[in-house]
Amino acid sequence: MVNFVLQTRPLFETHTGANIAEVLKSAVSEWGLQKANHGIAVVTDNARNMDVAVREAGLAPHVRCFAHTLNLASQAGLSVPRVSRLLGRVRRIAAFFHRSSTATAALAAKQILLELPPHKLIIDVATRWNSSLDMIEHYLEQQAAVTATLLSNDVRRNVPDIDTLDGSDIRDAEDIVNLLKPLKTATTVLCDEKNPTVSLIVPLKHMIEHNMASNEEDSPTVSNIKRAILNNLYNRYTSEYNHLLECTALDPRFRALPHLETDQRNDVFHRLKEKAVLNQDESKEGASGHPPAAEQPLGQTDKAGAELKQPPSKKTALEDLLGGTFDEPVAQHISQIDYHERWCFQFILAVGGSSLCIFSPPIHLKKKRLFHEWCFQFILQPEGAKETKTHLKFIYRRKENRN
Repeated sequence: MVNFVLQTRPLFETHTGANIAEVLKSAVSEWGLQKANHGIAVVTDNARNMDVAVREAGLAPHVRCFAHTLNLASQAGLSVPRVSRLLGRVRRIAAFFHRSSTATAALAAKQILLELPPHKLIIDVATRWNSSLDMIEHYLEQQAAVTATLLSNDVRRNVPDIDTLDGSDIRDAEDIVNLLKPLKTATTVLCDEKNPTVSLIVPLKHMIEHNMASNEEDSPTVSNIKRAILNNLYNRYTSEYNHLLECTALDPRFRALPHLETDQRNDVFHRLKEKAVLNQDESKEGASGHPPAAEQPLGQTDKAGAELKQPPSKKTALEDLLGGTFDEPVAQHISQIDYHERWCFQFILAVGGSSLCIFSPPIHLKKKRLFHEWCFQFILQPEGAKETKTHLKFIYRRKENRN
């Protein structure tokens, strides 16, 4: 995926929704982005003035940045009184070591003595919730060295008001790290600039809501954090949920939509079929000189299928997050898809190989054009799928023989 910046405009007036809407409408008109029967997608943060601006500009779909949404939810969890007090104590200790050269030198000596990594304590930043998690992690890593330093005579006589964390504080700090680390990983995954990430919103939101479900073994602190995060996420993405589900279904990694009920899954596929039919009709009207995908000779499509190579298997942050939720049920849900969709799915398995694994990037649209055209033929022309099915059997068996 390649990104281009069409324009950057200063806005000297107050940043009201109406003023921002005028800038958006001007940009759409200047660059000729209007297209009949097609919306113009907009991604913004969760600010209310942006909601007003996009609505008044008549742009849709409007997708709120999920990384910003995670930031808001995490901030809500960190604002729990018990957690807020704990962060304040860790912040005060870290700030002391930043101010005192004597304490910093003593800490370095204790790190060598205890064979700990020579990492410095860090202070969190209010606008980056990840920094609060990093601050706690660094403190837990250096806990023994910090305690020994603060108890030393040279340091203790100058800081009588700074105490280390007690046992319950340490347990809560460890629980906070374990609970919020997946959210930090999700934020990192969403910062990918090489691949589209809109298809990740529904799976990641489902994963977070699943992880934040209450558990009898949770401590009071963990229960309060989970409740705060769930309450913050509850009403997010309700208006654009169907659009996000369709984006997820079109991503080969999440094609099975295992987190949905059968009726919900079928509704998503039905909407995609209708949109595919409409899109094909518009394509025929606008590009009559190009032969339809069904007229491509089988030899040519066979060659295209043979050139599809599997990417090397590697473990990534996305696999850590969703590996147990969204990769295993793929084959289980094939039987719940209707006849021609099931053969389309098997074709993905045959020529896409590990492209269905969630740690592989989505299939490159430009290189796999014929692959997607074949998939559309299954959706749009099931009555003519018999001949293509026979050819796909050949490819599928050839794939099995190679393995």
